[in-house]
Amino acid sequence: MDQLPRVEKAWLEAARNGDVDQMKMLRKLHPQWLNLNRNVDEDTVTNGSDASQSSLPAGFCTWDGFHLSTIGASALHTATWHRDDKIVRYLLEEGQDPDTPDKSGMTAIMLTIMHHNLQATRCIFRDRIAIQRNLVVDCREEDEKRTRCTVSLIQLFLDFNANVDKKCQRGKTALHHATTDDTYEVARLLLSSGASVDAQDEIILNHHVWVVTAEGDEFAGSVLMTAVDEGVRPIVKFLVEEEYTTTLHQNVRGETPMHRALLTRKAAVAKLLRSFDEQARVLALHTASGESCLHYAARYSTPEELHCLLRFYRRDETEGEVLALWNSVNSAGRTALFLAATSRSDSLDNRNAKTRLMVRVGAKLLGSSPFLETVADQRSIMALSVEVQTCLSLWLSECAETRFNEATQFCMEFLAIVYSLPHPRLQMNHEVIGVMLSSGQAVDTVSLLLLLPFDRRASLALLELIGVFARQESHSLLLALYEELVAAWTGLVA
Repeated sequence: MDQLPRVEKAWLEAARNGDVDQMKMLRKLHPQWLNLNRNVDEDTVTNGSDASQSSLPAGFCTWDGFHLSTIGASALHTATWHRDDKIVRYLLEEGQDPDTPDKSGMTAIMLTIMHHNLQATRCIFRDRIAIQRNLVVDCREEDEKRTRCTVSLIQLFLDFNANVDKKCQRGKTALHHATTDDTYEVARLLLSSGASVDAQDEIILNHHVWVVTAEGDEFAGSVLMTAVDEGVRPIVKFLVEEEYTTTLHQNVRGETPMHRALLTRKAAVAKLLRSFDEQARVLALHTASGESCLHYAARYSTPEELHCLLRFYRRDETEGEVLALWNSVNSAGRTALFLAATSRSDSLDNRNAKTRLMVRVGAKLLGSSPFLETVADQRSIMALSVEVQTCLSLWLSECAETRFNEATQFCMEFLAIVYSLPHPRLQMNHEVIGVMLSSGQAVDTVSLLLLLPFDRRASLALLELIGVFARQESHSLLLALYEELVAAWTGLVA
């Protein structure tokens, strides 16, 4: 036994030098001591000098000693790490199991991929910042050589019947480790050798989940979103039917596939998504900015697609639940109808068609009180909310394009009512605004006019003015706004 440490040291030294013939000769001379299945004694001296000294544990995958429990396991993993395919082949030919695991269950194939990934992600420092080396240095030749070496080594293990779906202690297969751009050829080899694309690890994640996406999104969900954006219906169907992901997936902005289909106007994809969501659960999901699918349809989609979505909303909900969904507000306090009614990106025909649909089913323009009220000097002073100002400013400006005199007359009467009951907080000179209106600058003055606070006692006259103008112009949105203003005013005085 005194010679054992020296024999082991000589064998390891031969391996370090890549001398397979010397390794073979030593095993022939000492078959029992260099049996690949022999457990390495904890007190075996492999680093050193003297049999009376206890050995230190060998480092990870070095030829200074045996870091795993058996000679064969340690040698196979070390040769794999150093990419010495001659020694790997020799060990496999001598009967070493290609699926021999280390203490974590990682096989030689997994180790090969891990080594490849570590080399591919080597960094250099620029101004004390670590940058991936192949982003700033032309490493194409080096990368191609490394890929050829990795693929060749894995093929060697496969030639000796390695189990391509062998799992480590965390439940991961080799394919889980081959999900980066740099391991595309490795993944292709594994799949062509029968690797299961659906193998799941201990936390029930298949290899798709480990792929890094641009926005940090879950991979299968990211693919689904891309397929929706591009209108590739068969891929959307495949991903959902095969349960790689669901129609309830949300990206980092909180958008669902339905949100994206509405945004990109992919009607066929939206129809398919609705068919997978029988309980219309997607309607309860909101983006990070609080927008439902209806908000997106109101803002981005066609009238036809909005009509389909409204029917979808009504399918399984009670009337009260439907109205609550239709009139939900985003984080800015805007309803879907408000977004549609104040959109400047749609054509006027599209906007009118969408708003008619929504008004007809009971959707509301305003998500909060249209009046702001305060008390000053024992007088109640009111102002219109930002939402009301936005609506009136836009629609009056549009009216002025074809019926300028009528729009100007409305503004003059609005100003007259506001100043019929003056109050101390109003510092703006009404004569200046009057001159601007009478000089043909009604459109430029509207937004300024609507900012004016007014005495509470003037409220009814202002509301009636809005109602008369809306009926006179047959403006459905102005009429809808008028009705909401009257309802809100009635609630204030009740």
